[in-house]
Amino acid sequence: MSRGARRVLLLAVLASLYTTAVWFQSRFDIVAKSLPLPSGGDPEIHVGAEDPQGRIFIPPQAEAEERRDNGASPNGVISDAQPKSNIRASAFLHTLTPGDKFWLFCAKQYHTCTCAGTIRWGRGGSGGRWKEYPLAVGGGGQHTLECSVKTLPDILPGDDAKHCECEMIVGDVVYNAITNPGILPLEAEASNNPLIMSSCEYIETLATVHSPESIALWATAEPFCSSTWGSSPAAKLEPGGAISGDRALSISELRTSMLAWVDEGFAPARDTLYDSTHWMQEGFITYFAGPPDGKHAKMVEMLVISVHEFSTRPIVVVHFGMSAPLDWTVAKFPRMVLLHMAPLPANSGRSFNFNKMRAMIVARIRVGVQLDADQFVAPGVDALFARTAEEVTQAYPRPILPSHFADRGPRDLGRYWERYCPGDPTNVNRFCTYQTTRWGHAHPTWTFWALPFLGRWLRFNLRDETLPRRVRDPTKGELGVMTALRITDVPEDEDLLNIGIWEEGGAKQWCKIDQVGVDEFDALLGGMDIDRKCKAGRCGDIISDSRFHPLGVAKAFFTAHHAVDPENETPRYIQKLKDMQAQGTLPPPIMFHQHFYSDGKALSLAFPEATCLV
Repeated sequence: MSRGARRVLLLAVLASLYTTAVWFQSRFDIVAKSLPLPSGGDPEIHVGAEDPQGRIFIPPQAEAEERRDNGASPNGVISDAQPKSNIRASAFLHTLTPGDKFWLFCAKQYHTCTCAGTIRWGRGGSGGRWKEYPLAVGGGGQHTLECSVKTLPDILPGDDAKHCECEMIVGDVVYNAITNPGILPLEAEASNNPLIMSSCEYIETLATVHSPESIALWATAEPFCSSTWGSSPAAKLEPGGAISGDRALSISELRTSMLAWVDEGFAPARDTLYDSTHWMQEGFITYFAGPPDGKHAKMVEMLVISVHEFSTRPIVVVHFGMSAPLDWTVAKFPRMVLLHMAPLPANSGRSFNFNKMRAMIVARIRVGVQLDADQFVAPGVDALFARTAEEVTQAYPRPILPSHFADRGPRDLGRYWERYCPGDPTNVNRFCTYQTTRWGHAHPTWTFWALPFLGRWLRFNLRDETLPRRVRDPTKGELGVMTALRITDVPEDEDLLNIGIWEEGGAKQWCKIDQVGVDEFDALLGGMDIDRKCKAGRCGDIISDSRFHPLGVAKAFFTAHHAVDPENETPRYIQKLKDMQAQGTLPPPIMFHQHFYSDGKALSLAFPEATCLV
């Protein structure tokens, strides 16, 4: 069989196995577990139902007894990448032979698992149970289950960690595609590995250069990297004394969260787009997981195409899945760098979207613009880099979010509202005393000065820390009491970024730089009249609120969100933007009160009282 035919076969098998992977804004986890190499020996194997973290790895010959992880090494998390010369995921499977089997995370509860082997439903760890569903004879090579108590027995009532896993077989074509360095033994962290992009040792070594950005990065990463940080004097000064709870990730898992590898095919791009100090000056970043010919990979490709069309800056794509598309190359996308990272442990109960913050930390971008997979950029987007550098500084070391189209408050779900909106909890219209900005959308821009903020709030969640009850100081004009808040009760990256900004007194917010939907661009594509007035489409502003943006929120047509049709709608809009840009008929990118403005200064001249930034 030719090399090309083998690639086609591999893609077909991967696609059939992962077609129905779990997604809500790229939510995906795939997991297995290995232990550190004993001196002079092979790695031990964690056994299924007894693994306290539920990361299951079962060779047929394994004894059914508990072997607890001592936390001394990075957790081996199976993800995938292109085959690399000396970096093969199978390197840690020293005790396995062809035909041996292990389990791979497939779908969270209420989502669908498609598998080419047996599917099991439940969870591992203490008190866990599994129910297996073998592939039927003559089933066509795969089968699908809805992993839900609506269709399957509720074998663990009330347990929200139930999920489906797929049985993998050593030596088959799918197994041979599992090549992500994230599952390698501890020595994979060695800083002399040419494909290592980030590790605890790497980040600490960079800090010896004493540049402000590298010092900020090590301050960000040290709590994830050091087993003694939690008892250090610095930790004692943190809110709540940095005391971790029973849902904290282990130190080995925290260290793994800082690991990243550059795809071997994109190593030349990394060497070109990063400077001699190993930093990228300005760039976009996105993250995703999914089958290489799946919808999310196609959405990311359209995003990368738009960056190459409408920006002069590079984009870093951080991949957490099984296999990135084989046709992504430096020749096709010369301003792209592809990185691979291991996802968070499946049974950790954390959203896939916290990987966004991990990606922002390890990518080492001095001035960055974060984009989700379901976005594309438009002409004028590069203005965000200079504006971000002006706004996110040593004096204001926080990321800036764009205003959300919805003005969220206590009427919405979230335990954190009790902390920021004191008063009668049954009054959903109560005043949010300690909310300092309108709810922001989780598409932040940042500079390296904001990296410690990102690390701090990610750490609060992954270490299961609690913000203590806080009595405000009346001598400073502060009133009331802020209730304690356990940060693992904050379910998503967007919630975490918002409360972090409020907790630290942040007051800056972008105008709507991420349009609610692709069709919002009809107002831009519809052109303007002689008075620069919008002629067609949705010419209105983002809805006002009485406190933060009483005049409404201006639209800045820099990016589109919810670009979920990569086959038709997204390429059509990108082509329209490209055509009008070439013709010189595209209006200026900022619209407020139905008129277009060239930049934030022009908007401020027309409306000095406008409150969002652009």
